[in-house]
Amino acid sequence: MDFIAEYNEMASIPHKIAITYKFFDLFRVYLKDSDDVKRGFYWSAGIVDTKLSDDILIGFKAYIKAQKSQLKKCDVAATNCGKMLWFFYHKLLETDAFNPEIRRDILAYMDICEYIIM
Repeated sequence: MDFIAEYNEMASIPHKIAITYKFFDLFRVYLKDSDDVKRGFYWSAGIVDTKLSDDILIGFKAYIKAQKSQLKKCDVAATNCGKMLWFFYHKLLETDAFNPEIRRDILAYMDICEYIIM
């Protein structure tokens, strides 16, 4: 893993967009079990919620993919980054994704991101 190359890649786009991209990059959705992963919604390396319905998982997967695509192309106003994070966290609450302790951890990380992008 080349941290410097990754940092340099992120340094080539506005910091508000890079921070928001990296926030969404911590989330993964797997719709089927495999040898390596269980079906579910992942945050970070090993935190997973396996109780969500397929419809909710598909919604999160589509939202994350769309936001990351827009952010990577810098096809979003930097002023919308906070709104993207807020909307995503709202959906975590609305769908009861993860348990309350994990949501607090996600919110704490999101607060750091928002502090930097604001």
